[in-house]
Amino acid sequence: MVRLLQKSILLVFIAFLIGCGKEEENYEAKIVSDKVETTGTTATFQWVVDYPGKVYSSVELSENQDMSDAQAYGTGEMSEDKHFEVTVDGLKGATEYYYRYKVWNSFNVEQPFVFETKRLVTSLGLPTVVTLEVQGITICSAECGGEVSGDGGLAVTARGLCWGRQPNPSLTENDHYSVDGMGTGSFTTHITDLEPETKYYVRAYATNGKGTSYGNEQEFTTQMRTFDVNTLEVTEVNTESALVRCNVVGDEDNEITERGVCWDKQENPTIGGSHMNNGSGLGTYECLITGLNDNTAYYVRAYAKNADGYVVYGEELNFITVEIGILEVTTVRMTEIYGTTATCLGNVVSSEYAVVQKGACWSTSPTPTINGNHAETGEGTGDFTVELTGLSIMTTYYVRAYAVNTIGRVYYGEELVFTTDNGIYEPTVSTGSVINITYHSAQVSGNVTDDGGATVTEKGICWSTSTDPTINDDHAVYGTGVGVFWLNIDGLSAETQYYARAYAINSEGISYGEWVSFTTLSHPK
Repeated sequence: MVRLLQKSILLVFIAFLIGCGKEEENYEAKIVSDKVETTGTTATFQWVVDYPGKVYSSVELSENQDMSDAQAYGTGEMSEDKHFEVTVDGLKGATEYYYRYKVWNSFNVEQPFVFETKRLVTSLGLPTVVTLEVQGITICSAECGGEVSGDGGLAVTARGLCWGRQPNPSLTENDHYSVDGMGTGSFTTHITDLEPETKYYVRAYATNGKGTSYGNEQEFTTQMRTFDVNTLEVTEVNTESALVRCNVVGDEDNEITERGVCWDKQENPTIGGSHMNNGSGLGTYECLITGLNDNTAYYVRAYAKNADGYVVYGEELNFITVEIGILEVTTVRMTEIYGTTATCLGNVVSSEYAVVQKGACWSTSPTPTINGNHAETGEGTGDFTVELTGLSIMTTYYVRAYAVNTIGRVYYGEELVFTTDNGIYEPTVSTGSVINITYHSAQVSGNVTDDGGATVTEKGICWSTSTDPTINDDHAVYGTGVGVFWLNIDGLSAETQYYARAYAINSEGISYGEWVSFTTLSHPK
């Protein structure tokens, strides 16, 4: 009896369980709440399901309204509160997408509840870009590229690679970068000018109106350099040429496509400037460089380039070409320095070419040249004199003698310094004739031809029985200013020889004319 009762209870319990299962199978799932947040490249879905038991749910996303290529996200078992959240990234900006939810449990796995299809639009965002694998790595180059899969809703105005020796190379960190077109799609960049045996980091980038985004970072190490080049010596240096001996050493496997020398008047010459190709391959070679300037310092280096375009430079040597047409020029001295003029004495000796011009140049700054103020005084060697004109009063000048030879080379003498005066000088005066000589008097004339830049405050005649009379002797004053004047001098002794001369005075001093002599008359006996 007890056993029969136990069996009845068990059957009732099983029937209850089956009934519960049928009720759960017939219970229709519901989406209680649905929230979607989007950015330019992501969509975050949050939804709550009403369905008994352990519930599974996913969201399907597609760019097609018929959901023909939909992908499902979030299929795991969730918590008892039936709250689901999924973030989908890698989306395209400003793009229309369609989504729908699915719900199921262990009883309807094969036939889940599928809810209505809804629409969302991502906002404007940065481009989506991926860095591809680095290939073709050599001593100095590599091949890499990228793929822009989305423009973020704005046109991609630039794309390319950026690379450097530090992680996370970018367009703003002084790294190297390339520009490889615009728009979406894939591209490839040939990275050059790399250093051998060096680790580099590279990222693709894409830029639109919102900014720049970067792809994943790749890293690579360039190959080891297996050749070298040496600048051995510079010989046979002449006025416009020199011979440079060099060699290239390395493994026989190296394909040296070009070798030679490069030179410049500045240090560290490169093949971007003056250079000479001397064939290809390993070994010793010579280059005769020509077209140089005489008496000029040059720097020279050997170079070699391999098949990858990698250039190696040898040690830097320097040399000075031989000078031609040397002229020895001397600035001897300055004389007759006045307010607006001065005289320069010079000398020139030619060792090879004839002198076609010589003179002096001057300036208020050191190191004057013939490109400024200068005066010439013929040709040939030897001593010469040059008058400097147009000077300013009370001014310091620098002056050099110069000479030009037949090949157009200009040589300069030592630099001298002088200062002009205030431009005021003693007057210029001359003594005229003596007339109307009597026993005790005579008339003497004078002429003040230049006041010396200052007013002549006194002029007249002085006389004495000795030569070169001065105003400390007998003298007579005529007046002031320039011009011819006559003075009658008296109180003389009869039958006596006298010496007379004109004089003039200004603020700078007194000047005298040349003296003249005359003899007074004798009294009758």
